[in-house]
Amino acid sequence: MNWRKILAVATYEFRTNFRRGGYLFATFGLPLLALALLGGIRWISQRSQGSELVTVDLDKPIGVVDEAHFLPALPPEGFEAFPTVSAGRQALLDGHLLALVVIPPDYPRGEIPLTVYTTSGMFTVGDVLSQRLTFLVAYGKARGHIPPQAVAALFEPPEAHYITISTGHAERKQTMADMWGPYTLSILYFMALFSASGYLLQGIAEEKESRIVEVLLSSVTAHELLWGKMLGLGALGLTQMAIWVLIAVPAVNRMGAPIHFQLHFTTGFLTIAAVALVEGFLLFGLLMAGLGALGNNMRESQQFSAFISMLAVSPMILSTLFFLNPNGIVPRVMSYIPWTAPVALLLRLSLVALPWWEIAASLLSMAVGVALSLWAGVRLFRVGILMFGKRPSWKEVWRILRQPA
Repeated sequence: MNWRKILAVATYEFRTNFRRGGYLFATFGLPLLALALLGGIRWISQRSQGSELVTVDLDKPIGVVDEAHFLPALPPEGFEAFPTVSAGRQALLDGHLLALVVIPPDYPRGEIPLTVYTTSGMFTVGDVLSQRLTFLVAYGKARGHIPPQAVAALFEPPEAHYITISTGHAERKQTMADMWGPYTLSILYFMALFSASGYLLQGIAEEKESRIVEVLLSSVTAHELLWGKMLGLGALGLTQMAIWVLIAVPAVNRMGAPIHFQLHFTTGFLTIAAVALVEGFLLFGLLMAGLGALGNNMRESQQFSAFISMLAVSPMILSTLFFLNPNGIVPRVMSYIPWTAPVALLLRLSLVALPWWEIAASLLSMAVGVALSLWAGVRLFRVGILMFGKRPSWKEVWRILRQPA
């Protein structure tokens, strides 16, 4: 393959699609609309309490490990005492508790705040936990006489550190800010991935329908054309995502939003997201290019690629299950299926801590999927790009896949 020709194709694809009105609106217009919506939500939230969507069983008891002997011998209704942190963590992992609260020694006189362990993440249970912790601390303080001026202080939410835990002893300190940033990046990742893949499919369909592809193939090989498009549109998707992040992060964090709307990212999450972004684009881009080349127009190309699109969007469709229990069977299985793993992994990482082996297994499944997409995509593109007339049947597609590349 001639890399100069590949770079020429990549440059053309990047410039052509960057000038599209739809791309410019999605890249620059959508972040501005999102910021306006966020400002509206913040304005409304300051004027009304609103109702929360319950996605977990909030009636479960909250475990308490009282190392300060702060509470009476009998805990209040809705709370369950545990002798050790390990016993409480195990009950939490077994699904018996909504959360586990550890009251440190010398509380509330000391400087160490409460420690709260959860398995559902702050997005789902944060407000409820805050209310119930406020009650628990007020219950403990009420053991003695309370001066009238101290009554108001009983209803101030106590300071606490929140930690999400998973099987395999994985745990992570978490606030709403820690969750909101990765979750927002997961959404942006999903949008950028399908924006780039969609432009790839659209470009191939338009060039084939107008017969421009015949002129192109007189100067470059099918492989050079394919990899040029992949490189150019991959850079286009990365540019779009970078612009979104550069606009969103400083704007949201400077607009005076509440802490749970601020966007923070850890180095570890960004590293995993970068690997998933590259693998995800190769997973879908190669298949979109191969299947798109089989159609004679945009409609037929979309019909061939519809199944792949449904696989990729399924984690978003089932996102409620991720909020309900990020370590449930459906989110975990989706993390190991190559064509659902990119989005599923980032959604789970935004909600809970995951052991290293689950992250490695998910990334490895994506790598296997990339190899399969490369095997299928190259064969389909090489043959399909010069097929005109009748749309091939799935039996003919299988015959193409069995031919040597």
